Amino acid sequence: FEVFLAGQAPAGQKDLEQAIALLRGVRADCCSTPAARLLFINALADLARNHISVRDAEGGLTLAQEAVANARRWLTQRPAALEIPQALTAALSTQGVLLEAKGDLTAARGALAESTQWAARAVQANPGEESLLYYQARALEFLAGLCVTLHDGACARDSGAQAADILGALLVRTPENTSWRNMRVMAAMNRSSGLGFLADQSPALRPQAVDAARAAYELAKNNALLNPEGREESDNLYVAAQRLGAQLDNFGRKAEAEFYAREAGAVIEALVRREPENRRSLRLQFINQ
Repeated sequence: FEVFLAGQAPAGQKDLEQAIALLRGVRADCCSTPAARLLFINALADLARNHISVRDAEGGLTLAQEAVANARRWLTQRPAALEIPQALTAALSTQGVLLEAKGDLTAARGALAESTQWAARAVQANPGEESLLYYQARALEFLAGLCVTLHDGACARDSGAQAADILGALLVRTPENTSWRNMRVMAAMNRSSGLGFLADQSPALRPQAVDAARAAYELAKNNALLNPEGREESDNLYVAAQRLGAQLDNFGRKAEAEFYAREAGAVIEALVRREPENRRSLRLQFINQ
């Protein structure tokens, strides 16, 4: 998954395919040690997510479904195996992301919600394990992002807040982890979006919604200052500034909104100058304008 985030999908895909072939060769898909079977399911999930970056959601979903089926089969064979909650977290969260990419939002929500339940079980069985806490935060963040798409304010607020809190605690121990920092920003943005939806129904929540959007923006700005050349950091700062501006505009605070909309514009224009052919940056520049 980190390879996918780094934009190195083709190289990562080849390595993952070779790893999966080797694992099948030693029967890690059915009959090897629990550690090897977990590695096989994680590799399938990683390869499935990798397919998103090459715009092959169909192929990725097939792999994710194999990962889920294998993990569920393992659950029936060895229900007490400690590795199963980890395997189901990885497989189901990946399946959910790919179902979302395919447009099946109802099924995606079911898979992502179940993945957060298995993640909680994994953490409960191994409290304090950093990798499991990260996977739990990631599953919650995927669910929060989908709930933003569905305009489910309570789900986006609660899942985003829980993910941000977990990542914040992890970053106290390892502040230099850029992946955790960036995911924390996304979780905070999803929390603020959820509060924004709720504030549309209950105006008394507007101050909370603005405060949450401002907090996400401050996290994003700090990340961008720590890594000024980072594409993901700049992208997150654009999104956070744009959402804060939109939130302020929605609540009638137009002068403040303009400030953040212009800041978002400066961020995205700098990205376009660095990568003039990047389609996402061009689209975001158009949205900002």
